[in-house]
This record gives sequence, C-alpha cells and structure tokens, in this order.
Amino acid sequence: MRDQIIRARSFGRRALVLTGAKLFLMSTLAMRLYYLQINQSEKFKTLSDDNRIRLEPILPRRGKLFDRYGAVLAENQKKYKIWFDPKEAKNKQDVFFRLSKILEFDQEKIVYLQSILEEKPKERLLVADNVDWDHVSAVEINITDLPGVDVNSVQARSYPLENSAVHLVGYVAAPEEGEVLDKPLLNHEDFKVGRNGVEKNLEERLRGEAGIKHLEVNAYGLSVRELQSENSSPGEDVKLSIDADLQKFAFDQIKDKGGVETSGGAVVVMDVHTGEIYALASTPGFDPNSFVDGISTENWKKLTGDPDKPLINKAISTQYSPGSTFKVIMALAALEKGVINSGTRHYCPGYMDFGNRRFHCWNERGHGQLAIKDALAQSCNVFFYKIAQDVGIDMISSMSKRFGLGSITGVELPNEVPGLMPSKEWKREKQGKDWYAGETINASIGQGYTLITPMQMAIVAAQIANGGKVIKPTVIKKEESNSAAPQSEKKQSGKNEKFIKDVSQQNLEIVREGMERVVNHNFGTAFQHRITESKYAMAGKTGTVQVRRRVEDNKNIVIPRKFRNHALFIGYAPIENPKFAISVVIEHGGSGSFAAGPVAKNVMQEAQRIFELKNKT
Repeated sequence: MRDQIIRARSFGRRALVLTGAKLFLMSTLAMRLYYLQINQSEKFKTLSDDNRIRLEPILPRRGKLFDRYGAVLAENQKKYKIWFDPKEAKNKQDVFFRLSKILEFDQEKIVYLQSILEEKPKERLLVADNVDWDHVSAVEINITDLPGVDVNSVQARSYPLENSAVHLVGYVAAPEEGEVLDKPLLNHEDFKVGRNGVEKNLEERLRGEAGIKHLEVNAYGLSVRELQSENSSPGEDVKLSIDADLQKFAFDQIKDKGGVETSGGAVVVMDVHTGEIYALASTPGFDPNSFVDGISTENWKKLTGDPDKPLINKAISTQYSPGSTFKVIMALAALEKGVINSGTRHYCPGYMDFGNRRFHCWNERGHGQLAIKDALAQSCNVFFYKIAQDVGIDMISSMSKRFGLGSITGVELPNEVPGLMPSKEWKREKQGKDWYAGETINASIGQGYTLITPMQMAIVAAQIANGGKVIKPTVIKKEESNSAAPQSEKKQSGKNEKFIKDVSQQNLEIVREGMERVVNHNFGTAFQHRITESKYAMAGKTGTVQVRRRVEDNKNIVIPRKFRNHALFIGYAPIENPKFAISVVIEHGGSGSFAAGPVAKNVMQEAQRIFELKNKT
C-alpha cells in the first residue's frame, strides 16, 4: 500500500513537471507566434511583396524643343525594341531560330547572340534595337509561336537640324554611373539625360517625372499581372529664341571655311534690344542623333581627335584675341576720357616707333591724317597706338568690362568661358610683374592678353547699336517682347532698362558713324561686302588676329593653315533703327575683310529678309 502511495506521488510530480514544461513551451511558442505575426507582420509582408512584386519604371516623355516660330528642334520618335527571355521558352534555341529568320539576321549576328545566350542563359536579352515597322509587324503576327519574345516601344530623341544646331540644342545620352542615384527608377537602359547645349542646361524642365508599374511575378520571376501603376509626368515643351531657318543658313555659311583641316568658326546673331539669340552656329559640327543610341568607339575617337574640335561650342567656349574689332571699345575709352574728340587727327606713316621697337600698321604705306571715324573705317593701327598711352590700360580695361568683356554672359548654355580683360592689377596678381607701356599698345588693337568669345563681341555690337542699353543674351523665347518697337519708343517705355555707366550717347554715335563707314564708304575695310539694299544696310568692324608673330624676312613664305590669322567681324543692321547684331569668327581665315566680312553680309541680309517675311501682319 505504501509503495502504491509513493508511486502515485512520484507520478504526480512527474506529471506536474511535464505539464509545466508543456505550458512553458506552449507559451513560448505563442509569444513567438505573436511576435512574428503581429509585431513583425509589416516586415515579413514587405519581404513577401519583394519576392512577389516587381517594380518597373514608366519613363516620362521628354519635353520638345521648338524654334521661335514653332519649328521642331528636338522631338521624340517611337522606336521599337525586341527582347527575348529564355526562361519563358521551353525550347529557347528553336524560338531563337524562328525569330532570327523573321528578323533576317545575318550569320555573324546569329553567332554573336547565341554566344550571349550560352553565357547568360537566364537573362533577358535585347535581340534587336531600332527595328523597322515591317519587322515589328512580322514578329507581332507570329508572337504566339515565340514564347519569351517581347516587343516594346520607347521614345527616342530626334534632331531634325542634325549638325547645324548641335552646339546650341545639344543631345542626349545614357546617364553616367551614379548620375541618377537620387532617382533609382531612372536607372533604366532607355533613360537618357541632356549632355550639351539646351538639353543639358534645361534638363530638369525637359526631363519630367517617372511613373511606376507594380507587377506581380511568380516564383520564376515571370510577370503574372499588373497590380497598379502610377503614370509618369511629361517634361515641359520649351520654345527657344532661335530661328531654325537662319540657324541652318548661318551654319552653312561657315561649315567649309577656316579651320586647321576642314572648318572652324562661329556665328552669333542676336536681337539688339532683347538679347534673344536668333542663330548660334559653331563649326565643325557633328550629328547629335548618333549619340542617342550610343556612339561607336571609332566615331568617338574621330570626334575627340579632330584638330578643329567639333565637340566644342566655339561661340561661348573658345577664347580669341579680338583684333581690330576691339577698336570700337578703344575709341569709346579715348572719347570718354577726353583724349580725343571727333575732330582729333593723327598721322599714320605705316608704323610707329616706341622705344627700341617698331609697331606696324596693316597698311605699310600708311593712311595719312585721320580722325576717329575714318580711323575706325580704315582700321588704322597707328591712330590707336598713338592714343594708347594717354588712355591707359586701366581705362581700356574699365570700358571693356562695362560692355561685358572679361566675364561670362549668363546665356542658358553650359561650358561658357569668361575671356580675359587685363589691367595693371591683374598682371601683378597673376604674374607678379609690372605692366609695360608696350603692352598697352598691343592691347589698343585687341592683341596681347585680351581674350573674348564671339558671344561677348555680339553683345558689344548690340549695345553700341541700341544706344548703350545693357542686355543679357538668352536662347529662350520671350513671349512678350517689344523688340519690334522703334528705338525712341523703347527708351521711353523701358522703365527697368539699365544703361552702360559713363558712356554718352554722343560718343556712341561717333563710333556708330565709324562702323557705318567701315562697310558703306569706299575706303572702308568691308566696303566690298556691303549690303546694297538700303533698308537692310549694315554697319560693322573687321578684325584680323595674329596666331603667331609677324614674319619679317620672307613675305612670300607659305604659311601652314594652323598658323594663319583668325578673321573676325562684328556689326549690326539695319543702320536705321537696328534690329540685329552679329559676331563672326573664322579660324585661320586670313583676314576679317576677306573671310568674315562676306559671311556677315550674307547672314545679316538673310536674317532681315526672313524676319520681314515671317512677321508680316
């Protein structure tokens, strides 16, 4: 009996322990289930969704670019791509063979694609890009017999003006590594960003916002259905100030001129009152369409190795000495300082001796007695040599900066350079040396340290033409412009207009009369390139810039193209109530009157003709 009682008590204790252990395990399991299913439910739902849902971007439509009259400068065209996903095909080789026949692949491409399929048997493969509609239709008709094959369309950028506007409009290309890290949806093979010109500078406006598709996928990663989507927002369409017809005309005028091998130069045409750019051409150009799908290594090497630098926008990114076009600034500096007036005369025998050095005029026989208007018309170096010391480099520098030289203009284009306008202080800071008197003589005719861009000199011409009103260049169309109003009305109506400090209307008129004689008097350096139709008549200033020092010994020597002088011209038209200003640079063109003058004449005549034609009411 006692043994039974002991055994019962022992059994009871064991049962109690086992029951306690069970209760402990059950409570532990319950707590764990509560933790996983309640506390961590969002985490595991997210992990589940990551395996079940795939996110795909909906790329935005890039904004279009138009010229001032609505002509297309950059647009989007539908382009078709054909993909093959071998995971969705039971017999991938059979499917690939049928697809190759439909797309009419040559043997070389078949071998190439098969090698990729063997190396990456589970990756989606781009079989054909930029497929024409006939082949797309043939694939679509046979799509049920082509498991794993998918046809999709994307928007591809297109540039109708091709190379004639590439430096202005720019181009698009795939983003560089890490460029869109802040927007991972844009890490897509079909997404492109602006690489130059307006495409780059207005990237945020043109790009738009990407949308997103939520796709349910199976265990193999294949799409089952679309769960939801958020539409993309298109980029903004932008109207530029450019006239497409004038842009192409200006480019054609310089595309075979100058340069080391083929061509080299720039033309800028702007409204003298608003600063709107009607044409901005740089040569040589290149086809921006070749960058949209990725340029070949061979073509890239050709572009980067070309001595005429086709990738550079020479209108704003290349610095030149201004040569004799700078004499309009020099004349204003001398007039404002009181060193000369309209009647002051100096004698030119063809040279001027200063110290132990002889400074030459371009006319070795000399110009005789000249006042400032005729000194400008005949581009007499000696006249400006003789007044240089009295004007002084600091006054020359000050006048230049008032007209915008030595600083960037702020036009809406990338990679603009500021040029250089030297002074005594500049030389001490940069070189630790004093300024020499002979350097002022060089500066007086636009040589020496002075550097400008064609854009800057177009602004100089515009501000002389408009009576000294400060303008800022723009390639964006101003919807409300008073550019067609007479000059007298503009001066009265423009309450917010700013004028160049300490430059009198009287002295500006003297310089304008000199520029008019350059082109329209028979002794002017550009007389042979005048516009004979009086309503289009042009005023201007020629310039010739030495690329290397003058050769004294043998004047019959044949100079290689890369050492020939640059040719420049600045001007405005019409003389009565100016509308357009122009700047022309022909690299290694020889002389301003010979190479740049005829380009300026043709472009200015065409600019006025086109404007008159397109703005008839």
